Amino acid sequence: LSLIVIPSSSTPTAAEALARAGRPGKALHWLRESAFIDLPHLRAVPRPGLHTAAMGNTWRAVVLGMMGLRPATDALGIDPCLPPEWPSLDVRVRYRGSLLQLHATPDGVTIGCDRPTRVRLGDGAIRTVGPGQQRLT
Repeated sequence: LSLIVIPSSSTPTAAEALARAGRPGKALHWLRESAFIDLPHLRAVPRPGLHTAAMGNTWRAVVLGMMGLRPATDALGIDPCLPPEWPSLDVRVRYRGSLLQLHATPDGVTIGCDRPTRVRLGDGAIRTVGPGQQRLT
């Protein structure tokens, strides 16, 4: 049994950390908490207004946590950890000048990019993909 108590300002950070730790179900709980923080009709909002830090960190939780992106000097690491409720996740990012469109499913990642880009799927070898689209499993 584990109990996690997290202040509301830390919910996206918890989501990112839990996804990185391979616990997507728990991560999804905290991701939802973060994503809905500014929707008073869905929850009690302690202070009115936009929580821009929560917005940015919610994006981080999705991209760095659920999609598992790890920017490094030698390659972009991609190690998705999708919650069971998600059949896929699509993310568009720019890495070292290359525009990447990533589509992750439980069985692999499709990468579309506008120029050759070095990537590493999971703990696998570094590969160069693009330009164009390539499926990595």
